[in-house]
Amino acid sequence: MTGLYVLGIVVGVLVAFLFKSTLFKGEAVPFVMELPNYRLPGLKNVSQLLWEKAKDFLQKAFTVIFVATVLVWFLQSFNLQFDMVKDSSQSILAMIAGWIAPVFAPLGLQDWRIVTSLISGFMAKESVVSTLQVLFAGGVHSALTTLSAASLLVFCLIYSPCVAAIASIKRELGARWAIGVVAWQCVLAWILAFYCSCDWFCIISSFNATFFLKEDVYNFFISKGGCLLMYKLIACDLDETLIKPDRTIDSRDIEAIKKLKDLGVKFVLATGRGYNTVQGTLKELDLFDEANQYVISYNGGAITENKDNRLLHFEGISFEKAEELYKRGLKYDVVIHVYTRDAVYAYNLTEDEKRYVQNRQEMIEIFDQNLDFF
Repeated sequence: MTGLYVLGIVVGVLVAFLFKSTLFKGEAVPFVMELPNYRLPGLKNVSQLLWEKAKDFLQKAFTVIFVATVLVWFLQSFNLQFDMVKDSSQSILAMIAGWIAPVFAPLGLQDWRIVTSLISGFMAKESVVSTLQVLFAGGVHSALTTLSAASLLVFCLIYSPCVAAIASIKRELGARWAIGVVAWQCVLAWILAFYCSCDWFCIISSFNATFFLKEDVYNFFISKGGCLLMYKLIACDLDETLIKPDRTIDSRDIEAIKKLKDLGVKFVLATGRGYNTVQGTLKELDLFDEANQYVISYNGGAITENKDNRLLHFEGISFEKAEELYKRGLKYDVVIHVYTRDAVYAYNLTEDEKRYVQNRQEMIEIFDQNLDFF
């Protein structure tokens, strides 16, 4: 939180220097203000000031914020036909926010509910919190990583102030200045939030290579310029990449992956094996039975969530095509692996192949050429 205060001060000073040499270039206009004598404040004056400030907040809370909360609830609960929806993603609010969401996707804030809360912040910055509370019944943490949360805080800090402040700018300087201030602050907020999120996607898949997240490389990628530069998701091959030929994982790699997890980066195993065969590796990496952590298996044929091995996507080939490929393999006298959801069948296993798959995955060896695919 202290960092946000410091960031606001630093940005304010830098912008002042920028405008001093551009928009407000020239000789400064003298500014003279007479200060009254300083006296110890009386209890009556302090109490009156506290009451006025509290009353002002309560009036705002029960007008702007209350109206905004009711409006958000209505738009979240109904579709364009004004039918109440059970799934808020089908609501008017989701449709409107969906048009704007791509702008915030590079910041890690692509969730339409977060976009909606930022829009409501134009009425009053306090509305951001109340809107998030309405839209995220289970808590906003389910949609945010550590970096995207930092990005959200930075954007809220810098982007346009509430409607009342914009109206004051318009009254004092005109509509052109008011629009310019809003546009400038929103653009600046987006740039700073992007710098803090660095929403990049990386897939690492290499052969016979040492896993790249060694300590020195890890430090280079995730700590630069005082701000975390990080991938949102890292997908990594297993055998001869993350897992060494001696069937172990380097302790430095394990430590780096755990640090990434703590920072909100998803580490996804991407392998040709079945998802049932990587559970030991997941335990070693502290990813076993974890919600919102995933495995890509069968060379992209299946995607599962680690929690209860929940199958999210399965893309198999037809039984006819599988039988055709199997029969073609028989003609060339090669080792044949047949992958199903729950098991791997192997025909014509050689001794070298048996040694290779040992401790990698369990296989059911078959000896009959007439395998029934139907």
